[in-house]
Amino acid sequence: MLIPNTRTSAHYRLQADHIREFLNTVHNDDQLRSVLLDAATRLDRLAAETAYRLHFRDENGAQAREEFDASDDAAAISAAELVWRACAETCHAFELWQGDRLVFAFDEARANVAIVPTDHQPLDIQQITLNLEESLQRSHWLIARSERLISETQRLKERIKQTDQPEIHRNL
Repeated sequence: MLIPNTRTSAHYRLQADHIREFLNTVHNDDQLRSVLLDAATRLDRLAAETAYRLHFRDENGAQAREEFDASDDAAAISAAELVWRACAETCHAFELWQGDRLVFAFDEARANVAIVPTDHQPLDIQQITLNLEESLQRSHWLIARSERLISETQRLKERIKQTDQPEIHRNL
């Protein structure tokens, strides 16, 4: 399950920054300062727990890097696999990191893994996949010109748009 837009790592960092700003105005209350500092530290931890980095690689090294939020490793891995599949003709491997922890590494040459098609994934995974694909296309990385990435992004955009439209029922 992916993190709702209001609970992203950026949201947690912003809240922690606001607390630290307020902390600077508190001078004579050590107990309040301690509580505020603890709250800011917990928010920083939450930000680190939801933030993932996706690195695309080929035989020459890094091809692209994107950051995104997910509630857990499983959601992050699903989205990473789908995005990689969309641009697999330009990169052969990817790594998924959370902070300094390697969550998942995939190398096409050494793996024989089937990736679940995008349209069989939950809508929230499809949405984060679309966000990552669009972000890659806006980047200056070589991978942004991947024709397969462009095509898969358009296809995913249309699929999500269709699922967002309510069905029209007519009485005949």
